[in-house]
Amino acid sequence: MKRILAHVGFSMAVCLIILNLIEFKYVYVITAGLAIIFVASLVISKFRKAMAVPVCLGSALLACVIFITVMVCSVNVQSNLAYETAQTQFYVTELPEKTTDGYVYQAKTVSIEENGAPQNIKIRVKSKAPINAEPYQVISAALTFYKIGDKAYSSFGKWGEGIYLTSRINGFYNVTDKNVFSLNKYVLKVRKSIIATIKNNLGENQSAVAIALLTGDKSYLPENIYNYFKMAGATHIMAVSGLHLAVISSAFLFVLKKLNVNDRIIAVLTVFICIFFAGIAGFSKSVVRAAIMMCILMTGKLLNRRGDTLNSLGAAVSVMCLNPFVVSDVGAVLSVLSVLSLVTLYPVMMSKLNDCYSDKKDFKTLLKNLVVKVVKSSAVSLCVTVFTLPAMYVLFGYVSIAGILSNILIVPLGSISMILSMVVCFLAKVPLLSGALSYITDKAITLLIFLARKFSGLDALVLIDNIIGVTIAGVLLIVGISFVIGNKRLNKAVIMLCCIVFVTGYTLSYFDSNNSKMLVCENGGIVITHNGKTIVAGIDTKDDYYTIRDYLFSHKLNIDLIYINDYTGVEYALRLDKEYYCECMAMPYFIPSAVNCSYCDEMVVLKNDYKYVYEDMSFSESDGTFYIPVGDILISLGESNHSDICIIGEKVFDRDGEIDLSGGDILYTINNDGYSVRRLDTWQK
Repeated sequence: MKRILAHVGFSMAVCLIILNLIEFKYVYVITAGLAIIFVASLVISKFRKAMAVPVCLGSALLACVIFITVMVCSVNVQSNLAYETAQTQFYVTELPEKTTDGYVYQAKTVSIEENGAPQNIKIRVKSKAPINAEPYQVISAALTFYKIGDKAYSSFGKWGEGIYLTSRINGFYNVTDKNVFSLNKYVLKVRKSIIATIKNNLGENQSAVAIALLTGDKSYLPENIYNYFKMAGATHIMAVSGLHLAVISSAFLFVLKKLNVNDRIIAVLTVFICIFFAGIAGFSKSVVRAAIMMCILMTGKLLNRRGDTLNSLGAAVSVMCLNPFVVSDVGAVLSVLSVLSLVTLYPVMMSKLNDCYSDKKDFKTLLKNLVVKVVKSSAVSLCVTVFTLPAMYVLFGYVSIAGILSNILIVPLGSISMILSMVVCFLAKVPLLSGALSYITDKAITLLIFLARKFSGLDALVLIDNIIGVTIAGVLLIVGISFVIGNKRLNKAVIMLCCIVFVTGYTLSYFDSNNSKMLVCENGGIVITHNGKTIVAGIDTKDDYYTIRDYLFSHKLNIDLIYINDYTGVEYALRLDKEYYCECMAMPYFIPSAVNCSYCDEMVVLKNDYKYVYEDMSFSESDGTFYIPVGDILISLGESNHSDICIIGEKVFDRDGEIDLSGGDILYTINNDGYSVRRLDTWQK
């Protein structure tokens, strides 16, 4: 049986995706069913001889066993600590992440003084000020614990890192004299040195991009610059993965070959370089996948065996799936799908184009070769986009088509910038070279930011609603089946069907965008888009702030009016105002902190029964209720007897009944025929 590791890895991954999407009580049913079918496949000689069937079923069954074991022995046990406060000894295992309200540390506990509490677990520790301790130095503090999501997909990838609890320091902390030995301590010192060197030699924005390219740490990136790369479909160059590892290892291989180092020594050194660089990047799932594949390739060279890329990818996926929540890690999923597209779809697309190359040196041939290279680069971006579409739908609800074009320029320039940044770190203390290298690197990254900003201006962010997303996923499934069958006529028919679906989907999405929309968040915050205007109101929690911020970004919206319902909403309203510079800010009474710190052009106090007219829309406030008219539909934020849609706390009341927001965000579509409402999936927030 060829490519057995590919069968094992992808069977486990597909099974884990399903298990992470369903209720845990159904996992036992699926496990029992798979066990019965697996035994049957071993008994029936036809399937046993085929090998692929029992291997895939056995791998899926193994994934179920791993999933149940981790859920019962780790997740459920640690969840018992939620909302408890306990004296804890812990040590920091990563450099801190700077957030808007303090610092977040990844840590591991030494002891938790609570009856029945699990010990030696990974946690996140939040602190308003930096913790004055070195990594792996034991700290004692009273921590209050909280759960990170109820499922892997609502944990924003933290379950994939083996972290199920977050905590906050309750009062003071004490740094002890105890130290925990770990080689990672020295890796962190190197990473800290890299960050310091980059910041000292490059401009503020340029150093932030360079740090992200080398270490994957995006906490230094200003929001607007990160949004440029996001809108341009090029954030993957900052998620350290196979691209970065390939560039770094290729640079070292080039130097070692020039020094005439033995091939076997090169292979061993490359393995060490891969492991070390994975540590510098914090062992993110995408770089771990790349490191495993590179190590398998180098091991094959040591043993004089030819490697198989798809089998190596399957081996990497198999190892990663020993953590049953790795499928919720965005970097891991997109990394695996990207490599899979280049192994399967790309060779089919390029089968005839490879014959177009010529060794002639005349101008016409050189021009033709250049065109072929551009087409190949475009094909790489297209293949990756097609394969990652289902994941983008599940994880974000939108995809940037600009990435197909932008990556032709951004990826090569990003690779050059990464190598230059690495050289700056090595030669920072060489007087004659450091200045020139820093200048060249600074200009290269400046150009990189410029290109991202220009491509982000393209109107190429395509939103994918439920119907279009499921349709695209279905068509891609048919494409996969047709390629497996190998029927050429079916392949052509499927390609035509794809074109029709994409054009139809984009058209439907365009016309749907003309309707008025209202997003209602879990805690009652709302965003309304009507007649080209955007109104934000009722935002007074951090969760609603991040949901609204992501919604505004993904829909390329600016804020025209923010309504602050009380003092609790001032902080988050000012954050949005700073990011989007809204035209007007309204409030039910005079709030000095909002007036003094706002960037907006106009401030309005809506006293009782006062109606404020903003362009072609009028707003009013009466007895603590804020009224917003959207066409023929009247929306109120607060209790009302005559509004069509009423948001009160964590509940929505409309003409059709009551909706509980604890089940997740909802989206209203409002048009001339009335309104429709649907629940937004967790991954589409």
